[in-house]
Amino acid sequence: MKKITLLFLFLSLIDTGYSQRILPTGNASERIAKACSMIKIHEPEVYESMVSHSTIQSYEHYTENPLFSTNKIEGNDFWILIGTGSLYERSINRLAGTIFHESLHMLLELQRRRSGKLGGFSQLTESKRNQEEILVYKRTRELLVRLNTTEGELKEYDNWVSFYF
Repeated sequence: MKKITLLFLFLSLIDTGYSQRILPTGNASERIAKACSMIKIHEPEVYESMVSHSTIQSYEHYTENPLFSTNKIEGNDFWILIGTGSLYERSINRLAGTIFHESLHMLLELQRRRSGKLGGFSQLTESKRNQEEILVYKRTRELLVRLNTTEGELKEYDNWVSFYF
């Protein structure tokens, strides 16, 4: 009986150990959960392979603007760090786009690691970084269109990413 109880406890811990965690509370947590559910509906493969296994946290970089977001892979821990401006000042659609964007970067990094190549984005040559950003921005824009993001927000997004095109 003890072995069955321990097995059940172990299995339940494994399940929660790999499930999504959202660290902000209140309205921010609700916004993130809604954005993630939108990704789950419109990009289920990315959601299941990365978003659902990530810890999402608000992030304020001391030298950057409040929209700056990033990601981090530490061993088997996946972090999506959402700039406070993206978290509180953008629409839910744009927040979903930010989470999706950072998830794609992590998926590409994991793909590189699995194939024995350089892992992190910062380790890539400038040309490869630009290629990756263009790919990620295009995929993110496609998601934003499917989410029925307003024309004004799409124009703002296009201006935001115009540096890479």
